[in-house]
Amino acid sequence: MPAAVATTADPDRTWAAVSFLEKYRLHRELYQRLYGATRYDRPTRALTIRAHCVRAVMVPPLLGAAAHAVLGNRRLPIYTVGGGSTMRWVFLSACPTPHDDVDRLEIEMLRVPVTTVGAGAELALPTPGDGRRIWMYGPPDGTEPLPPFVDITEAVSRSRRG
Repeated sequence: MPAAVATTADPDRTWAAVSFLEKYRLHRELYQRLYGATRYDRPTRALTIRAHCVRAVMVPPLLGAAAHAVLGNRRLPIYTVGGGSTMRWVFLSACPTPHDDVDRLEIEMLRVPVTTVGAGAELALPTPGDGRRIWMYGPPDGTEPLPPFVDITEAVSRSRRG
């Protein structure tokens, strides 16, 4: 136990601090293992990554739920960000492959109320101590590969069309 924590007068606060620090450490290590370099961003109070080996598609909750149903309601790396009318579901995916028609996918996404996080963009992930971003199924464990980008974008597009 770090000396600064061990000298805290209130033992309940000591364990709470250790618990939080351990959660934070575990999340950071997981994100680094799954997505690469991870850093803490003070303005967003979140662990962030650069979108080099991952992409994100952010959608309103109703569209997110419909897209998730199209994908078979399976356990995917999805988290929520924001609250109320500004809440968004964030679907993480693998990068587009050279065989994906990225131009067509991007045109489809222009017709839908979505934001895509592209190559090199900074992406804030759910972080202990900041309740604005929450994993829908708990943090990913790394046993399942990221879903293909084309699967996510096509599910969102099909959901929009009904």
